[in-house]
Amino acid sequence: MKVKDFMISNVYTINEKESVKSAIKQFMEHNIGGMPVVNDDGNLTGMLTDGDVLRFIKPKNIFAFDYYSSLTYVYDKEKLEEIVRYLKDVSVLQIAKKRSIVKVYEEDELEVVLELLAKHHFKKVPVVNKENKVIGVISRGDLIRTIQETLLENL
Repeated sequence: MKVKDFMISNVYTINEKESVKSAIKQFMEHNIGGMPVVNDDGNLTGMLTDGDVLRFIKPKNIFAFDYYSSLTYVYDKEKLEEIVRYLKDVSVLQIAKKRSIVKVYEEDELEVVLELLAKHHFKKVPVVNKENKVIGVISRGDLIRTIQETLLENL
């Protein structure tokens, strides 16, 4: 079975120039936890997940050495509200995964997706065509549903 046979082709993407604030809004509106990041031509340039956003807004911890106690744990002075306010100006490409993006092609076999999702613990993988344009997405749930419908039903 080919990826194109069970991928979700109605995929939500976000342009790399959009803000993180816009991405969060899409996550909420569409009840999703991640989406491919694309350029103006629709080519895959990154992958953004809700985990990326949480890691970005998490207050940063600083460890400092002082003369008496050797190691002191200090919170950064930025408050969560200030970081969240900053999201309107941060492009998604600044926090999205951009290197070694795991993707599959529409002609790949189901086993390729199974191996990738199991090995990397991803929730979602973008599907691209030969020109690297995003044409779909596959989530772990999509894969489990496909296995149940095509394989388990036949046992």
